[in-house]
Amino acid sequence: FAFFSDNFETIQNLTLTGTYTIYENALYVGTFVPENQGIIRNCHSYVTINAADGNVGGIAARNFGTIEDCTNHGDLIGGSVGGIYAHGWSDENHSSETRNCTNYGRVEALDGYAGGIVAGNDGAIIVTNCINEGEVISAMVAGGIVGMSSNITMTNCENRASITGGDNTGGIIGQLNYSDTPSTITDNTNTGTVNGEPASDANAIGYDGRNQQ
Repeated sequence: FAFFSDNFETIQNLTLTGTYTIYENALYVGTFVPENQGIIRNCHSYVTINAADGNVGGIAARNFGTIEDCTNHGDLIGGSVGGIYAHGWSDENHSSETRNCTNYGRVEALDGYAGGIVAGNDGAIIVTNCINEGEVISAMVAGGIVGMSSNITMTNCENRASITGGDNTGGIIGQLNYSDTPSTITDNTNTGTVNGEPASDANAIGYDGRNQQ
């Protein structure tokens, strides 16, 4: 569910306002598109989304393309939730990249991953120059920028909001999984308060309430 169908070209210079309330059977919910395989540029969402069973993103639900210079201002509730998008990965035909994006909305995951920018990824993604200003809450995994990740390149991102999670909580990434291709995480900053348990000293990235990593 989204304003447009899946994107394979370019969507740019648009602002959406409103409310999406979806009671059931919505697997992927994004403000602009359920799935992005093209470019979304300079788009801004003031849409509030409540989709308890869905994978919810403030711009897109799934990203296999490029999202740049976008902002989300709407509060988001779902199963797994990301302020910009919920899930992404790259393969030989797709490259998932997010840059110069900011989330201002409250992000709440009811039974999955919550991230200020991205909920989670199962393959390589790139996140650059992104900021989270919105509160992030999850009963499980919560991260100021990314909830759960494997194989990520993240540079110059900042979380400024409070993060509340369960057993995998971090100011930057809540849960960083093993990958055959090592992740690269450089020059990122957390200044928000984090309440929760780190997965381990190795994979809860950022201030976790007990030690700085």
